[in-house]
Amino acid sequence: VGLDLLQSDMAQKVHGFWHVNGAAYRSCMLLLICLMTFGSYYCYDIPGALKGAFFRHFTDMTQLQYSLLYSLYSWPNTVQVFFGGYIMDRYLGIRTGCTVCCLLIFAGQLTVTAGVHFQSLPVVM
Repeated sequence: VGLDLLQSDMAQKVHGFWHVNGAAYRSCMLLLICLMTFGSYYCYDIPGALKGAFFRHFTDMTQLQYSLLYSLYSWPNTVQVFFGGYIMDRYLGIRTGCTVCCLLIFAGQLTVTAGVHFQSLPVVM
């Protein structure tokens, strides 16, 4: 037990505090992945929470257009889990896959925000 503790202490000194195998690094990565999931669900649920604001902002919007908007917004998220998971596991890896996922979420949210800002329903859809 004493030798294992000595080797562990020496490995900590060699690798430093912020090493990939260290508890601080792993805890930070776990927190960031949880925040990424929270951000993804937050962006995903925005159209449902802002239904009244959509109808006030887009005065000519019908219920059918809103339902189409929500369907176009949510259906890709149900399918991409399978393809995205396969691509992430097979080709990208966790780090690159999370980065690509964050960039895609950001691009989608930016597009919806720009469409609302410029009052362009086709851009939002």
